[in-house]
Amino acid sequence: MTTDALSAQTCSTREAARLLGISVRTAQLWVEDGRLQAWKTPGGHRRILMGSVGRLLDEQQRAGMTRHAPFGVLVLRENPQERQALQRRLEEVLSDCVVVGVGDGFEGLIRMGEMAPKVLITDLSDYRLDVATRCGVDVAVNTAQRPLKDAALDDEFIKAAKARGPIVSSAHLVSDRSAEMSEFEFGLIVAGNAFHRWVVHCMAAAGLKDLTPLDVVVLHHVSHRARDKRLADICFIMNVEDTHLVNYALKKLQTLGVVAAQKNGKDVTYAATELGRGHVQRYREIRESCLIDALKADDALNRDIGELARLLRVLSGMYDQAARSAASL
Repeated sequence: MTTDALSAQTCSTREAARLLGISVRTAQLWVEDGRLQAWKTPGGHRRILMGSVGRLLDEQQRAGMTRHAPFGVLVLRENPQERQALQRRLEEVLSDCVVVGVGDGFEGLIRMGEMAPKVLITDLSDYRLDVATRCGVDVAVNTAQRPLKDAALDDEFIKAAKARGPIVSSAHLVSDRSAEMSEFEFGLIVAGNAFHRWVVHCMAAAGLKDLTPLDVVVLHHVSHRARDKRLADICFIMNVEDTHLVNYALKKLQTLGVVAAQKNGKDVTYAATELGRGHVQRYREIRESCLIDALKADDALNRDIGELARLLRVLSGMYDQAARSAASL
């Protein structure tokens, strides 16, 4: 087998560590112990066989193991030489951490979602550090404003960041049996608020201002498949318990002329008007240009998004059951 063919079936130590949810140092030790099969290039770089990585992933899955992401550091610098030099320096200081480098702000946001780093180091002068902290980064340092030697590589600085534990908003609720559940709930709060803000601004750009997030979601659902819907159906599909909230949203949308009600026997059904369908179509166009184009999703990312959607449906059922249990106490 040629070197090129063999390289196509291998990955770097850092890539293997990311796939397995371990630190780079642990991956190196696993290579030395023989748990990961590897070979070295003429330049001395270690290449790990993807087959051995896949075997360990299968073992983890069969054992029901949950992969815990190691402490992560994200380096966001435009200059590739400086970025790589800083990555090497950080890996020397933080041997038990995963250090990932990116060259632009958008890729940085994608990586933040993938690896949930505890520390972000950037030299982009206009990069908003508050965006990083809202994404769950514990410590964000802009070296364009503060010398790197005074912040990012200070031992106490790193130790303090590593001691913070899971990224949560209610530390008093963190369970020893599932700290990840608290991390999920914090992510759900942040993502939910971001989604609500997005749908309101997108619909405002489409021509309907001063709507609440629920108003926007109700309009979309009424427009879904161009079928008339009852109030009970809308509440059931959207999992809304307080029907008066949806009823108020429907009345508001009727006043705006984007939803119409009609009597069908004993039931009242709702449908989007031509004006409403026009706003929904404009919303779709803005969504494509502002959100979908920026996402740049490939097949792998789309699979991850689909798996996340499946997990959210599972957890929504668990929360519903837990709510019923709590109500019976």
